[in-house]
Amino acid sequence: MFDLFLRFTGLCGFVPATPDKVVLTDSRNFSHNGMPMPHLAAIVIPLVNLQDTPRRDGFFVDNDGHFEDHLMVAYTLDSEELSLNIPGTSKTPTGLNSYSPPCPTPQNMNRLEWVVAMNDFVAGTMTTAAYSGPLGTGLVLARFNLPASSQPYTDSHAMLNDQSLIVKWSFPPANAAPRALAEVVTVHRQISAANVTIQSSLSSARNFTIAPGADGQAAVWVVNMMHDDIVKDNTSHTPTRDPDVHLSELFRLAKGGPTAVTPTPFPPHCSLLGTGQAFVPKCPPALFTAVG
Repeated sequence: MFDLFLRFTGLCGFVPATPDKVVLTDSRNFSHNGMPMPHLAAIVIPLVNLQDTPRRDGFFVDNDGHFEDHLMVAYTLDSEELSLNIPGTSKTPTGLNSYSPPCPTPQNMNRLEWVVAMNDFVAGTMTTAAYSGPLGTGLVLARFNLPASSQPYTDSHAMLNDQSLIVKWSFPPANAAPRALAEVVTVHRQISAANVTIQSSLSSARNFTIAPGADGQAAVWVVNMMHDDIVKDNTSHTPTRDPDVHLSELFRLAKGGPTAVTPTPFPPHCSLLGTGQAFVPKCPPALFTAVG
């Protein structure tokens, strides 16, 4: 028996359905202000937890702690769905900060820390095409099917070494409306076996066999980010991105298509996009509320 932590960051949308899914946008042609910023969908695994090497192209990730304090290897995802062969049991997250008025005091006005819920953006419903349509056609590149009874929650340690407070939400929300964006979203499962396989819909040769380290834990990251942001800690990123630069990509998953929205940074929504340029979050995962 061991603890498995599935951590998600980057351009991806969570949606409660049957099954619950994490949908990674096809952002290989993403650009900002005319500058190409292609994103890679990838799975990043500590070598200590990777029991079998899959037949995939991989690249090493700097051991600088921006994911885990281990040597890690990343493998690109392309037009495939992933799932666990053993769902395990859900571990209830602890230390969640539920939203409640009044709005928190922002730590940095130039940082995307608090954002309204997708429903307030009028984009709470994910399109059926994003949830179950063809992969690799420009909308969605990969999906991860979450085990039943998963309770995703946010972590604040993503690409930030300063442990800045990022809004935390449970899924489904506990005694509060869900917030839309986060830095890292984690699913904690307890696996009652010596290992677990992350299965690919394309071929069993592309599967990953995950086993615990000496600490009885295993961590797997599923990311959708620029290559350089995966390989190393680019907290001081150049060029800087406008606070809402990634929202246009996330809104492509929404029913009705992209919508230009300027959230209001006042209660009761606790919407804060800051002013000027924003360095982080790099690519915030988004929470949708339904499929339709």
